[in-house]
Amino acid sequence: MAASSVAPIVALSGLPASLPCLIFARPDGNVPTTVATSYELLIDGRRRWKAHSEDEVRTWLREYCEEHAADDPVAAHVQIRRLSRLAWLTGGTLIDRDAFLRER
Repeated sequence: MAASSVAPIVALSGLPASLPCLIFARPDGNVPTTVATSYELLIDGRRRWKAHSEDEVRTWLREYCEEHAADDPVAAHVQIRRLSRLAWLTGGTLIDRDAFLRER
C-alpha cells in the first residue's frame, strides 16, 4: 500500500481532551486551505444536476430558463446547494439563484 501524501494531525485547541479533532496536513506540516466546492441543482427539492463551478451553474440556469420560458422563466422551482467537503455532514448551503441569474 502506497504512503498517503496527507498525514493526520490531532488538534485539541478549543475541544475537550477526550474529543480530539483530526485535521489533515501535508507531510511538510502545512494544512491545505483550498476547499473543493461543487454545486447541486435541484428542481422542487430533487437533485437534477451537479456542477463543479459557478460558470457551470450559470450555463445550466440559462439553458433551464430558455427551455422553461413559458412555465418557469425565472427558475422559481430551482434551488442551488453549495457543497463543501463537509456537505456529507452539514447537507450543504442553499444559495440564492438570483445572484446567478443577474450575472447572465
